[in-house]
Amino acid sequence: SASVGILVEDQKVINPPSGAGASIGANQVVVSFAYGKYYLSPSQLTKLKKLLVKKGQIVKVAGYAQKTNTQQDIAVSLDRAIEVRKAFLKINATAKVTIIGMGNKSQKLCAQFKNKCAVATVGK
Repeated sequence: SASVGILVEDQKVINPPSGAGASIGANQVVVSFAYGKYYLSPSQLTKLKKLLVKKGQIVKVAGYAQKTNTQQDIAVSLDRAIEVRKAFLKINATAKVTIIGMGNKSQKLCAQFKNKCAVATVGK
């Protein structure tokens, strides 16, 4: 069965990040997580700080989960995206961070982490 992405930005529905499945670019970062977890470690926060987010810049975050149970996968993937969003806003309070929980939808950038990750992309 196909997973359904949940998209949230201040209670508004938005478009999911484009380019999912592409090779990682200079404007992207992949944050890995332990199974069933969504908290960021200090080293993961350092990764996020490396993305230069300018004042008011758009950041799109897509969370992913290893396949277990569709509803749980959606919840965990969304929790991961939310945690990355919180971290970006601590780094730059003016960033416009949109999030999506992709559930267990396969993401090539997350293959080495068995799909337990979030992908952040800084827009223009």
